[in-house]
Amino acid sequence: MNTSDTPDSAITPDDRRQTDQAPRFNEVDWRLLSPRIGDLTEEMGSRIREAKSKIEHETTRSGEYLSRYLAFLETLINELAERLYAAYCDTWIEQNRSVSPAFIQWVRDGPIRQMFAAQQSGVEHFVANFARQRGEPMNQPALKSFSLRIGQLSNRWSGKLEADAAACGYRLARQVRTSTVPKEIPPSITRSEASKPGRASKLSPDFVVFAGRLWQEATLRRGIKVSHEQLLQIATKLDGKGYLRPTRYLEDKFSKDLKLFNSYNSNSKQGPVKTWTQLVRFVDPDHCRGMRRLLSRCASKLGRPAVRN
Repeated sequence: MNTSDTPDSAITPDDRRQTDQAPRFNEVDWRLLSPRIGDLTEEMGSRIREAKSKIEHETTRSGEYLSRYLAFLETLINELAERLYAAYCDTWIEQNRSVSPAFIQWVRDGPIRQMFAAQQSGVEHFVANFARQRGEPMNQPALKSFSLRIGQLSNRWSGKLEADAAACGYRLARQVRTSTVPKEIPPSITRSEASKPGRASKLSPDFVVFAGRLWQEATLRRGIKVSHEQLLQIATKLDGKGYLRPTRYLEDKFSKDLKLFNSYNSNSKQGPVKTWTQLVRFVDPDHCRGMRRLLSRCASKLGRPAVRN
């Protein structure tokens, strides 16, 4: 299967009609967004080609190519939704805008929903071509099963982003009501602690609570080392809450190292790290280690021990 058969057309930002449906967000700067989506499209195409070759080789005799390939696409589409969401949030934040509940809902109802529809259509086209090339009837059971699973995945993403939008709304409302320590902050996190010199002064109580709980949820779900994918999910949520830049939150050593990295890459194609998702995607062991340590320390302040990473 070549890339034209691949259901990845939704990640090409050519159709801008969605901005007509949400004119408040027609200020998304496509100069910033297009390179992100272009890189994502290129990466996904490369991974699809590699997976296709590998699956063809492994299923030469078993005849399980189609089921294996569709299972791979299902996993890839879930990752695509995560990274597409992050790309829009990263772009919005780089434009010095705040990610609001309405923005999250717009991304959910526009780019994310369109992506799922495009992937579904692309897979139907692929399955039809697959059958035609082999002179076989189209595998309707496999297609029906895939459609059902993608529909369920789309619904889960809709619920996830609705929850993110609701949480964002509560956070913004809390910020409007008071600039003091939020009521939900455990007694162990006091104003005096937040005002201590050094690293602690970087961490606002609301950041400690939010980041710490994300880490606790990730460790409790698995009870083992937090995976890179989980770390990326945490990074997306930190960016969505507006906790930028990472250098303002990381411990001194890791913050200095990241600042040095940014100074060397200020004019490079890679560019400086301005968001948590960028930090995780570069997969630099030291940067990720600094983020893991920060999250673990936040979790330890919440009154119940987090699983050590």
